[in-house]
Amino acid sequence: MLLWLEAALGDLRFGARSLLRNPGVTGTALVSIALGIMATTAIYSVVHAVILDPFPYRDVDTLMSVKVWDPNQRGYRLYYTTDHLLEIAERNSIFDGVIASTISDVLWTGEGEPQRLRGNHVTTNTFQVLGVPPLLGRAIAPEDGKPDATPVVVLGYRFWQRQFGGDAGVLGRRLRLNYTVRTVVGVMPRRFMWRGADVYVPIVPERGKVVEGVRTVHLLGRLRPGVTEARAEADLRPIIEDLRKQEPGQFPEQFRVGLLPFKETFPSAIREALWLLFGAVGLLLVIACANVSNLLLSRSVSRQREMAVRASLGAGRARLVRQLLTESLLLALAGGGLGVALAFGALEAIIRLVPPGTIPDESVIAIDTPVLLFTLSVTTLAALVFGLAPALHGARANLAEPLKQAARGGGEGRRQAMLRGGLVVAEVALSLMLLVGASLMLRTVLAIRSLDLGVRPDLLLTLRLPFSEQRYGNAARGVAFLQELLGRCRRTPGVVSSGVNTSTHQLVEASALVDVVDQT
Repeated sequence: MLLWLEAALGDLRFGARSLLRNPGVTGTALVSIALGIMATTAIYSVVHAVILDPFPYRDVDTLMSVKVWDPNQRGYRLYYTTDHLLEIAERNSIFDGVIASTISDVLWTGEGEPQRLRGNHVTTNTFQVLGVPPLLGRAIAPEDGKPDATPVVVLGYRFWQRQFGGDAGVLGRRLRLNYTVRTVVGVMPRRFMWRGADVYVPIVPERGKVVEGVRTVHLLGRLRPGVTEARAEADLRPIIEDLRKQEPGQFPEQFRVGLLPFKETFPSAIREALWLLFGAVGLLLVIACANVSNLLLSRSVSRQREMAVRASLGAGRARLVRQLLTESLLLALAGGGLGVALAFGALEAIIRLVPPGTIPDESVIAIDTPVLLFTLSVTTLAALVFGLAPALHGARANLAEPLKQAARGGGEGRRQAMLRGGLVVAEVALSLMLLVGASLMLRTVLAIRSLDLGVRPDLLLTLRLPFSEQRYGNAARGVAFLQELLGRCRRTPGVVSSGVNTSTHQLVEASALVDVVDQT
């Protein structure tokens, strides 16, 4: 073991000196590798955070939504009334826990100007099922759902930072939310962004009742071990069948019921584009490897005599290949380190280009340990890819021919010329693939931009207003408010038309107003 370590250190020292003796070739190879590693690392960090590991919840692959769909139509249902929720939660035998949540506006008043917060009304077992402990204080617990319990609220990390500056003294503070005074009992960590909420408010669903204005919820369950898709359908189908008989208009006559994994329930809107980009930077790295391999082949011409002399002194073919691969590994590691350093800057630019609302709220894009391990693996693989062919060629067993060529002052041999030509052809082919793909993507983007939508999006203004259950307890009061608001909007100079994007008889249920304004 000690002898092998000494030999490896010797190879590293000799390889470093050899690379430094050829700064031109070494510098060009470093730049090529660094650019390929930079692009690969930056895009993989986004892929890892957005697609592969976007969620911090415990055993996320066992979290499932219940979907109901008509086989003859597109789409499926994931949202249910509170009565449906209770029926499924009580009768199923495939989930260890069933939780419900809904995103709605929460009005914060009593401290300066009123603010509209993004609220997540959750069942009291939500935090236990998701399995993420709070950063400060405690999470909502089943005891908070008792009739005599003090109203509580848990804050989301971003809201806590934005509104309270990360002050740990926020625990115990009282906030007036939807006209109910609630005590702050906890703050969730940075990556716990369940539904992107500012505040988490507990609800206890009751049959036939509307609690906190919640009528429909998203249902999520933690699947028990060993439950198959067939067993899940067999378990859930009788429940949905009974619900359909009670409310025929809520479910299709011909329906299927099944499970939808969490990652498929809340996918990124740009995951297909990210995979395409990842494939493109992979091709870019292969082109860089081919370029470096070509450079090393060119350099091997001047080292043929050196390899022949070393072989004549007793160095075997495997020993020569190991030495040349060590040099390639040193080159790759140096280029990889430079590429990672450049990737930090490139990642900032990529994040700024990501459209808002297209990635999960929980995703934290960063060059972290998994990304660095991936980069190290790719760098090592790159060293083998661009170093193996020159190493095998440079350490070939024929000793006489290199010495004869050196004595005649000859250049590269036929085999080396053919190998270099093949690498050049591969580089050109891969480059053409990238150019064609980029051209097609550019053409698609231009076609989308020139598409006639029938409206001018730059002249449309949308506003969203919360309708509190306590203040607008019936549709008549909400309709009166909307009529006055729309009248004022239409009388505003520059406004052509305005309207409401909700049905008046469901005004309080929708808890939202969308006012569309066309400005000239």
